Amino acid sequence: MNFSYSHKCILSRILLLILALCVVSFDYADSTRALADDALVMKRRGQISAIDLTKLSSLKNVFDGLFKMPDSAQISELKTVESTSVALRAAWEQVRASVHPDFQESSLEIDQKILRHFVGFVEGRLGINLPSRWRDAIKTARAHSRQNIFFQLSPEGYPNLSFGIRTKNGVYLEKKDSQVNLVLDAGPVAVPDELVTVGRQDINCCLTSSCTRDQAFVAIHSDFPTSFSLSSIDRRNSKLLWKSTVWPILENLTYTGAGYAHYVDICVSGRSVYVFGVTNYSVYVQAFNAADGCPLFRFVSN
Repeated sequence: MNFSYSHKCILSRILLLILALCVVSFDYADSTRALADDALVMKRRGQISAIDLTKLSSLKNVFDGLFKMPDSAQISELKTVESTSVALRAAWEQVRASVHPDFQESSLEIDQKILRHFVGFVEGRLGINLPSRWRDAIKTARAHSRQNIFFQLSPEGYPNLSFGIRTKNGVYLEKKDSQVNLVLDAGPVAVPDELVTVGRQDINCCLTSSCTRDQAFVAIHSDFPTSFSLSSIDRRNSKLLWKSTVWPILENLTYTGAGYAHYVDICVSGRSVYVFGVTNYSVYVQAFNAADGCPLFRFVSN
């Protein structure tokens, strides 16, 4: 198959984006692990043929300049590619493109029409109803520059406290005999001791959950957007089936705005489980195979 020069440029940018999309945490080690995670997924799918982990740390620089090169038509084309990670990032670039590139002392509202278009694109691409908190957070977006977009979050989120872990309304932890149970509308779920222990290690620990008939998906995370684990529990025997890592941010930022907060929602659709998150300076969604926890795609706004 013959490709034109412009198509070759777009394909090369897609490959670079796939590799560089997810430098996520505050230190070198976490960033390398996140990149390696995504690169291995792409290798399994045959989208890349080789991985040199020693070079992963330099890929963030490639990513920083990636979307400065294409014009609006090329970014629109990137929204149609097979990779959901690339398509969602391209859609967000259209939001960023509407913001002044240079720092503004007073933050400015982002066009609501553009924000609604982004939300609609994500919903259509994923084929699921987005969590209301995620949708509402995006509508509050303001910016000092393209590099400094922030969201105004409501203070409520995890009002209940038990065993040192905060939970949402209608969800709480209780201890029966020696077993800690997560009490949900769908019925109690026995929580493995290791998850409760991890939660108690963080003074600002929060718990988010979602259930199907056979599985409970539990995320124990800080109210500050550091990486955290999503766990799957077999509701029939309380066995921990798998754990996978969620990466809420791309990099350490200089954030200008109100305080900080971190809210998470978990949605299950078909064979996929989606983790949606909002912080004061990023929105993100990451999907996993519900059966084994393998990552499917990742999008982070910052």
